[in-house]
Formats: sequence, structure tokens, C-alpha cells
Amino acid sequence: MIYLRNLFSIITFVFLLFVELLLNTIFNFDYFLIMPFFIGMFIISTLRFSNYYISIFLVAGIYYDTLYSSNILGFSSAKFLITIIFMNFIIANQQNNTYLDLATFTVGIYIYKFTYSWEYLNPEFLYQLLISSLVNYFLFRILNITIGKNVLKQKI
Repeated sequence: MIYLRNLFSIITFVFLLFVELLLNTIFNFDYFLIMPFFIGMFIISTLRFSNYYISIFLVAGIYYDTLYSSNILGFSSAKFLITIIFMNFIIANQQNNTYLDLATFTVGIYIYKFTYSWEYLNPEFLYQLLISSLVNYFLFRILNITIGKNVLKQKI
């Protein structure tokens, strides 16, 4: 049963990564990116962080490096894990509030989208990441509120 849970989690996060790449390729918005994989990373890093997820993000990073990037194999895995650990460290050592969550989300997106190029320092790219962090944080809050409600116990 543990192996099925691991396999299901790996398939889920690889699918989220594929959906993120597909959405951003098809729609190609100039001012923001839609990042369901990063939202999943943020949920895991802030609410359910454990050693169980290391292998999942390791496989997702190898999948990304193998098929979609020209980075060294394992670079994206390391980037995903560093992002998750950093976000978990910030959230675990501070009081929970909305501003801290938004700041952690924004810093996490900057680490998540980090590249070794001059494009990363371009003001338009930084503006795109800032707008993306606001839009995706709003999506995260909607998802978090929706998941937090128990529909079966609600009175009609």
C-alpha cells in the first residue's frame, strides 16, 4: 500500500508539472504565469511537510530536467527541494499571518523560477513574477478555503 501511495503521489505531482507547462505554453500570458505545481509545493511545504515528499519532488525534477530543460540532470530537483525547505523554514519559525504567507509565496516563486541568465534580472521578468505571485497566491487561498470546508457537515 505504501508503494501505491508513493506512485500515486509521484504521478500526481508530475501531472501537475505537466499541466503547468502546458497551460503556460498554450496561453502564453505576458504578465503572469499559472503555477499549479508551485501551489502544490506551497501546500506541501506549509501544511504537510515530511521526508515522504523528498522522493516525489526528486522524481518530478528529474522528469522536468529530462524532457523540458537544458539544465544539468538534478538541477530542478535541487531547486524544488530548496524551495520547499526554505518555505517550510520561514513558515515554521514565524507566527502565521497573511502577510507572511504572501511574502513566503513570493520568495518561493523567485527561487522556483530561478535561472542562471540575465533574463532573471530583467525588470519585465521580475514584474511578471510579482504579478504571478499575487495571482497564484489568490488561487492558493481559494483552494485552501475550499479544501478547509467540510461539505458533508455544512447545513443547507
